[in-house]
Amino acid sequence: MLLLFTLIFIIVFALHYLWQKKTKRIHELTKDYPKPTHWPIVGCTFEFGTNPKEFFGNLCRMCDEQGSVFAAWLGPELFIVLSNVEETELLLSNNKLLKKAFGYDFLHPWLGKSLLTDEDESWRTKRKIITPAFHFQILEQFMDVINKNSLILIRELKKEIGKPSFDISRYITLCTLDIISESSMGTEINAQLNNSPEFVTSLRNLSEAVLYRFYKPWLYPDFVYNMTSAKRAFNKDLKVVHDVIMKVIQSKKLKRSQAKSNGVNGSSAIKNGKSNGVHSTTNGNGEINNLAFGQKKKSAFLDLLLDYTEHDGSYSEQSLIDEVNTFMFAGHDTTTSAINFALHAIMKHPEVQEKAMKEIEEIFGDSNAMPEFNDLPKMKYIECIIKETLRLWPSVPYVARTVTEDTTLKCGYKLPAGCSAVLMFYKLHRDPQLYSEPDRFNPERFLDDSINGRKPYSYCPFSAGPRNCIGQKFAMMEMKIVISTVLRHYRLITPPDGPDINVVAELILRSVSGIHVKIENRS
Repeated sequence: MLLLFTLIFIIVFALHYLWQKKTKRIHELTKDYPKPTHWPIVGCTFEFGTNPKEFFGNLCRMCDEQGSVFAAWLGPELFIVLSNVEETELLLSNNKLLKKAFGYDFLHPWLGKSLLTDEDESWRTKRKIITPAFHFQILEQFMDVINKNSLILIRELKKEIGKPSFDISRYITLCTLDIISESSMGTEINAQLNNSPEFVTSLRNLSEAVLYRFYKPWLYPDFVYNMTSAKRAFNKDLKVVHDVIMKVIQSKKLKRSQAKSNGVNGSSAIKNGKSNGVHSTTNGNGEINNLAFGQKKKSAFLDLLLDYTEHDGSYSEQSLIDEVNTFMFAGHDTTTSAINFALHAIMKHPEVQEKAMKEIEEIFGDSNAMPEFNDLPKMKYIECIIKETLRLWPSVPYVARTVTEDTTLKCGYKLPAGCSAVLMFYKLHRDPQLYSEPDRFNPERFLDDSINGRKPYSYCPFSAGPRNCIGQKFAMMEMKIVISTVLRHYRLITPPDGPDINVVAELILRSVSGIHVKIENRS
């Protein structure tokens, strides 16, 4: 036993010596940083906890204790945590600091080298190709998709009328999944109607699997993770998702090929997919009238990628799968989070709900017509609600970048090459130097007169700079339609015995206790 203990001690000492030698330069450059208590080899890993709730709570606590710039070693990895506007601007505006931090590597088996995970020139090329898909003329095509699925949501919520409370987040999750699936692939998965449970379940499992690995440092090496049952379960879910997307891609390619053989242009006509003026309505009870959603010439985001592939071979089939997976991942959970927290805030503030309803009535009057594209800019107060929601509860509460060259921060500290810089948007948005009463929900702070003079990098719910969220216009359109549609049909009431939100940062910010509401028919 003594021999074994001695051997373990020697191995640990040797590892610590080698690590110190390898990181001597980084330690020297960061010796003056504020730091929480560190231990040899493990750093301050145990200070952060072992699950998402503990990790996020402790990270926020450290920001309060250590200040807006501090260093933290998690095992062999150094993280510099930044939560002030000056350093946020410095990093996000730097074209040389675009590489995602090591944790994003865990997404590669799922998302591949896609727009979210790629870097350098390959990323720039993808960004250039995909950007036109989010032009206003293209986004208008998806109005009917969002309207249709919003009405299905209203119909499903009807089951909860009369109940003392229920968790609305599970309904929002399925609605946004239906919207992004049809928008990205052009295929209805009917998650709200529970017609494809395996695909929906596998998507959820993949997110949970990535998170599970992140909080288990011993699973970081691929050769270890690949031998686990967790990896086998991950591969099984990945195959389910990939098979569905592959079938959609092959079906679209076949239709294009057949169209060409018949002398018809098989491309998506995505450049001129204008609305033909068809409107969608409800009968006042959230039931869809027999106007054909989808009579407009629509193209999914996948169609644009196929257009480019036909012209210059930009994307292999695997690359197409990766990008569709990225659309699904980035466009589903993030929007779900924002809508859930917005509905919670509206419920908690009756005066905000009444102002939102007044705006809705001014736009639609007594009409049951669903929103048209030109109605969206009129939803100014609802947009303020969404922006204030994303200030308090940003869907992506922090991002991390790998520092590829020594960089001097505005405060004078050095960011050494090889470390990871963490930009803590959640704390940035609650900085009292930037926002008065920062913890109070106040949509009026985003009215035009209130935002003049605000520092540009003080608000980053979609990140900022070259790697900002390419889909933020689509997300805002979707959030406006879903939130306004829910409010037009139902009054949101705070349940007397419902649990309050319990915020945790997983891959996105969410409430682990759900979003509990009570609803009443407005009619």
